[in-house]
Amino acid sequence: MSKTMDSPTLLSTVMSTGAYKESQGRIVRQVTLATFLAGAFTGAYQLHSTFTAELANAWLSLGIPALVFALSSWFVYRLVQWPRFADFLVSVQGELDKVNWATWEYLIRATGVVVVTMVLSTGFLWLCDFIWINLSQLVGFLQTTK
Repeated sequence: MSKTMDSPTLLSTVMSTGAYKESQGRIVRQVTLATFLAGAFTGAYQLHSTFTAELANAWLSLGIPALVFALSSWFVYRLVQWPRFADFLVSVQGELDKVNWATWEYLIRATGVVVVTMVLSTGFLWLCDFIWINLSQLVGFLQTTK
Protein backbone atom coordinates (compact mmCIF):
# COMPACT_ATOMS: atom_id res chain seq x y z
CA MET A 1 0.00 0.00 0.00
CA SER A 2 1.52 3.29 -1.03
CA LYS A 3 1.48 6.28 1.25
CA THR A 4 -0.06 9.33 -0.36
CA MET A 5 0.73 12.87 0.60
CA ASP A 6 -2.79 13.54 1.84
CA SER A 7 -2.96 10.64 4.32
CA PRO A 8 -2.74 11.95 7.88
CA THR A 9 0.17 11.03 10.11
CA LEU A 10 -0.23 9.21 13.39
CA LEU A 11 0.52 12.41 15.32
CA SER A 12 -2.19 14.39 13.52
CA THR A 13 -4.62 11.51 14.06
CA VAL A 14 -3.88 11.44 17.81
CA MET A 15 -4.59 15.17 18.02
CA SER A 16 -7.91 14.94 16.14
CA THR A 17 -11.30 13.78 17.40
CA GLY A 18 -12.97 12.50 14.24
CA ALA A 19 -13.71 8.88 13.37
CA TYR A 20 -12.41 7.26 10.19
CA LYS A 21 -14.75 4.86 8.37
CA GLU A 22 -16.58 4.29 11.62
CA SER A 23 -19.17 1.90 10.16
CA GLN A 24 -16.57 -0.45 8.64
CA GLY A 25 -14.66 -3.17 10.48
CA ARG A 26 -16.44 -2.54 13.76
CA ILE A 27 -15.90 -5.96 15.36
CA VAL A 28 -12.18 -6.10 14.62
CA ARG A 29 -11.74 -2.51 15.75
CA GLN A 30 -13.61 -3.13 19.01
CA VAL A 31 -11.64 -6.30 19.77
CA THR A 32 -8.37 -4.53 18.95
CA LEU A 33 -9.34 -1.59 21.13
CA ALA A 34 -10.34 -3.87 24.03
CA THR A 35 -7.09 -5.83 23.75
CA PHE A 36 -4.93 -2.71 23.71
CA LEU A 37 -6.92 -1.19 26.57
CA ALA A 38 -6.41 -4.36 28.60
CA GLY A 39 -2.67 -4.00 28.01
CA ALA A 40 -2.78 -0.33 29.01
CA PHE A 41 -4.75 -1.17 32.16
CA THR A 42 -2.29 -3.94 33.07
CA GLY A 43 0.61 -1.55 32.63
CA ALA A 44 -1.08 1.13 34.74
CA TYR A 45 -1.90 -1.43 37.43
CA GLN A 46 1.71 -2.61 37.55
CA LEU A 47 2.83 1.02 37.73
CA HIS A 48 0.40 1.56 40.63
CA SER A 49 1.76 -1.53 42.42
CA THR A 50 5.32 -0.26 42.01
CA PHE A 51 4.43 3.25 43.16
CA THR A 52 2.46 1.96 46.16
CA ALA A 53 5.53 0.06 47.34
CA GLU A 54 7.95 2.93 46.63
CA LEU A 55 5.98 6.11 47.36
CA ALA A 56 4.36 7.15 50.61
CA ASN A 57 2.05 9.65 48.89
CA ALA A 58 -1.21 7.90 47.97
CA TRP A 59 -2.21 10.62 45.52
CA LEU A 60 0.92 10.11 43.45
CA SER A 61 0.72 6.32 43.58
CA LEU A 62 -2.84 6.49 42.22
CA GLY A 63 -2.73 9.69 40.14
CA ILE A 64 0.27 8.92 37.95
CA PRO A 65 -0.99 5.47 36.87
CA ALA A 66 -4.46 6.93 36.27
CA LEU A 67 -2.95 9.64 34.08
CA VAL A 68 -0.85 7.06 32.22
CA PHE A 69 -3.96 4.93 31.66
CA ALA A 70 -6.00 7.91 30.48
CA LEU A 71 -3.31 9.00 28.00
CA SER A 72 -2.78 5.42 26.84
CA SER A 73 -6.53 4.98 26.37
CA TRP A 74 -6.75 8.10 24.24
CA PHE A 75 -3.74 7.03 22.17
CA VAL A 76 -5.17 3.53 21.64
CA TYR A 77 -8.57 4.95 20.67
CA ARG A 78 -6.94 7.28 18.19
CA LEU A 79 -4.65 4.52 16.89
CA VAL A 80 -7.71 2.51 15.87
CA GLN A 81 -8.90 5.63 13.96
CA TRP A 82 -5.56 6.16 12.18
CA PRO A 83 -6.36 5.70 8.46
CA ARG A 84 -3.51 3.30 7.71
CA PHE A 85 -4.30 1.09 10.71
CA ALA A 86 -8.07 1.44 10.28
CA ASP A 87 -7.84 0.36 6.63
CA PHE A 88 -5.84 -2.67 7.74
CA LEU A 89 -8.48 -3.55 10.36
CA VAL A 90 -11.26 -3.09 7.80
CA SER A 91 -9.48 -5.49 5.43
CA VAL A 92 -9.03 -7.99 8.29
CA GLN A 93 -12.79 -7.80 8.95
CA GLY A 94 -13.41 -8.42 5.25
CA GLU A 95 -11.19 -11.51 5.30
CA LEU A 96 -12.89 -12.80 8.45
CA ASP A 97 -16.26 -12.42 6.74
CA LYS A 98 -15.02 -14.56 3.83
CA VAL A 99 -14.01 -17.49 6.04
CA ASN A 100 -16.31 -20.51 6.00
CA TRP A 101 -16.60 -21.15 9.73
CA ALA A 102 -17.47 -24.61 11.01
CA THR A 103 -20.97 -25.28 12.34
CA TRP A 104 -21.48 -25.95 16.05
CA GLU A 105 -22.43 -29.56 15.30
CA TYR A 106 -19.19 -30.17 13.41
CA LEU A 107 -17.16 -28.34 16.07
CA ILE A 108 -18.62 -30.48 18.88
CA ARG A 109 -18.05 -33.67 16.89
CA ALA A 110 -14.44 -32.72 16.08
CA THR A 111 -13.78 -31.79 19.71
CA GLY A 112 -15.15 -35.17 20.80
CA VAL A 113 -12.78 -36.93 18.41
CA VAL A 114 -9.82 -35.00 19.82
CA VAL A 115 -10.80 -35.72 23.44
CA VAL A 116 -11.32 -39.45 22.77
CA THR A 117 -7.98 -39.63 20.93
CA MET A 118 -6.20 -37.95 23.83
CA VAL A 119 -7.81 -40.28 26.40
CA LEU A 120 -6.89 -43.36 24.34
CA SER A 121 -3.33 -42.09 23.85
CA THR A 122 -3.00 -41.43 27.58
CA GLY A 123 -4.27 -44.92 28.37
CA PHE A 124 -1.87 -46.49 25.87
CA LEU A 125 1.10 -44.57 27.29
CA TRP A 126 0.11 -45.55 30.84
CA LEU A 127 -0.11 -49.22 29.76
CA CYS A 128 3.33 -49.06 28.09
CA ASP A 129 4.80 -47.42 31.19
CA PHE A 130 3.21 -50.06 33.44
CA ILE A 131 4.56 -52.91 31.30
CA TRP A 132 8.09 -51.45 31.13
CA ILE A 133 8.21 -50.82 34.88
CA ASN A 134 7.10 -54.37 35.69
CA LEU A 135 9.43 -55.88 33.08
CA SER A 136 12.36 -53.83 34.41
CA GLN A 137 11.61 -54.95 37.97
CA LEU A 138 11.26 -58.58 36.86
CA VAL A 139 14.73 -58.72 35.27
CA GLY A 140 16.28 -56.79 38.17
CA PHE A 141 17.13 -53.63 36.23
CA LEU A 142 14.86 -51.46 38.36
CA GLN A 143 15.09 -51.72 42.14
CA THR A 144 11.90 -51.18 44.13
CA THR A 145 11.96 -49.46 47.49
CA LYS A 146 9.61 -50.74 50.15
